[in-house]
Amino acid sequence: MPSHCSYRPLVSTTLAIDYHLGKGLDPFYFHLDTFILFLLQGLLMFFMFVKMLNAVSDTTPNKYIALFATGLYMLHPSLAETVNYIISRSDTLSTLFVVLAFVVYQYSETARKYICT
Repeated sequence: MPSHCSYRPLVSTTLAIDYHLGKGLDPFYFHLDTFILFLLQGLLMFFMFVKMLNAVSDTTPNKYIALFATGLYMLHPSLAETVNYIISRSDTLSTLFVVLAFVVYQYSETARKYICT
């Protein structure tokens, strides 16, 4: 049905790569890819939290607070559904790229120059 169609080239590409690596419908590669993307999101969130906390105060142990906040997010049971289901790759990718946009904005002078006019 045309109303159910969607255009998600990045999701389709990553699923096709996982299908190729697994030589078929081997769920290991599908889950591995999603988990690696989730770990990358956690790493980016750590850097985002450190930068945000450093903007507020340099005297607090910001890296430990950022590690705790990231760990709390990564280990929260409500994310298990998103990370465990193969077809929820679009949710994982969209969240990853939103966090990546925040990190690029925080750490890049060029990005802030062109975005804040």
